[in-house]
Amino acid sequence: MIGVITFSAGILLALINECLTRRDRRKQDEREKSKEHREYLQRLGEVNDNHMDHILKDYETMNREIHNRSVITEAVGAILITASFLILANTVAYKVTLNSKYSMCIISILLYVLWFFVLHNTTKELDNMMFSRMRAIEEALSNEKKLNYDFGIHRYIRGETRNTHWIGIRRRFWVWVLLLLFSGWGLILSI
Repeated sequence: MIGVITFSAGILLALINECLTRRDRRKQDEREKSKEHREYLQRLGEVNDNHMDHILKDYETMNREIHNRSVITEAVGAILITASFLILANTVAYKVTLNSKYSMCIISILLYVLWFFVLHNTTKELDNMMFSRMRAIEEALSNEKKLNYDFGIHRYIRGETRNTHWIGIRRRFWVWVLLLLFSGWGLILSI
């Protein structure tokens, strides 16, 4: 019975994440349709060529910020996710008491859930804010033809992946790992 409850908790967390993801997508769409965003686009279009380096430096800084956050999230995730699954594996490999199983289960799940909902999801939220601003810069520079070409890898990727199914699976990879962890603990606690 406890195994079914554990697995159900995993499914509930996956559904909560899906709700948060959809909320974040709506917030990003609202941000990009807001009056402030349109005013920002207009101001970008009015920047003269002498100050273009400042805008490109801002763009470069935002790209670097996203990259740095991603590296930190991945590094911490590599440690916590590995620890979480090692705890799971050690519970199977060694004979432990039922109380120890419960304790190890709670610690293992907490490690993953804290990383996933605190670090990973907040990183995603900050990145979405940056991407909105970066796409605005890309749009302004492309619309004004200031750089003499269609500037903007982020706009390109968004356009190319908007209606594909694989991108949804890729973006939810860590949810699948969450379900795998909860399934493992559900099986162990059922034994």
